Amino acid sequence: MRPRPSTRLVLSIAAAISLTTICASAAGGQPPHQRASIAVFLQVSAEGYAGRPALVSAIRDGRIVEQHEAALTTGTAMEGDSIRIGVYDVRVEGEGLVTEVKRGVHVFAGQKTDLTFQMRTGKGVHIVEYAAGALPREEVAARLEKLEAQVAALAKMRAQP
Repeated sequence: MRPRPSTRLVLSIAAAISLTTICASAAGGQPPHQRASIAVFLQVSAEGYAGRPALVSAIRDGRIVEQHEAALTTGTAMEGDSIRIGVYDVRVEGEGLVTEVKRGVHVFAGQKTDLTFQMRTGKGVHIVEYAAGALPREEVAARLEKLEAQVAALAKMRAQP
């Protein structure tokens, strides 16, 4: 007995949903349109440093989520399951070089975030903070709650005869 057309439609939709779920699971749980990546390009102007190895780390919530070694004057791409949508710090360090850190790098769904690091010889750390002036959500929420309490207190005082 042949299934009715409406039954075939329901079975086709169910099969498509199942196939999409299986493909997303096989791709590390991230559908293709939500894949994110960070491409890091390393430049160095000091003679004798081209080709030397540097360690590139992607840091999220204070933890290293992906790490690669790349030769100076080349680059590396971080695009595995560990790179998800969010905000990262990207750190590049190497022997005889100033460690470079870029904080607050936003990674978006379906996009590749390109970063270029100009490596310099020396010691120490150079930090670049993106969106450093932005307030954390928790601080904004606390300020809003305090403001709402003050407005309520003013409204209460005004309502009293």
